[in-house]
Amino acid sequence: MTRKLTNIQEDVKINKHEGYYSTKKRGKRSVAGIPHKGWKCSYVEDLGEPMIKCQMCESNMIRYVYHMTHEDFPEVLHVGGVCAGYMEDDPETAWRRDRELKRQIARPKRWTSQYLEFMIKNRHLLREQWLSMVWRTSEKGNLYISDSGYRIIIQQRFGRWTFIVADEQNDSFVYNSKNKFPTLDEAKLAAYDHITSILIEIRDSISKLRKN
Repeated sequence: MTRKLTNIQEDVKINKHEGYYSTKKRGKRSVAGIPHKGWKCSYVEDLGEPMIKCQMCESNMIRYVYHMTHEDFPEVLHVGGVCAGYMEDDPETAWRRDRELKRQIARPKRWTSQYLEFMIKNRHLLREQWLSMVWRTSEKGNLYISDSGYRIIIQQRFGRWTFIVADEQNDSFVYNSKNKFPTLDEAKLAAYDHITSILIEIRDSISKLRKN
């Protein structure tokens, strides 16, 4: 048991940028009235890279988002792997689950219908945080972000906004929006919805091939 806990502690130090943190209470862990234990994980989502802040520790950017529910708390919290472990009162199991998740995602057979269903499920929850995510700025001054294996690039032209989608694996062009949006937020949300439609189309194509 001592050796396993040591492994967890090593991950806490090494992977801080992916949602790991020390056992010190911070964020919602220090707020009275919010349950610290007894949570359940409904599912886990891979964002492709650290994109949102853990809603429990409110400190670290996370890539693997654990959707946590509690019968005494009305909201779903989106948290990192170690926070999920403490919320479930089982850090060791959470550590093993996080490791297995990363191994599964790293395998070559990524685009299976099961994995696509895994990514598509409840994307509307992530959509609510989409506008507050950290977008990077390219050398040309365009905003960009990664999502589910794709890179979204936002461009401003003649006072209006549009977006481009590229495949991150080979950097090939996928889609250039013909629509021009009056605000940056509208362009970001349209891009997010387009990625969702791509994932659904790929999932449906795989399902049809299996039936044939």
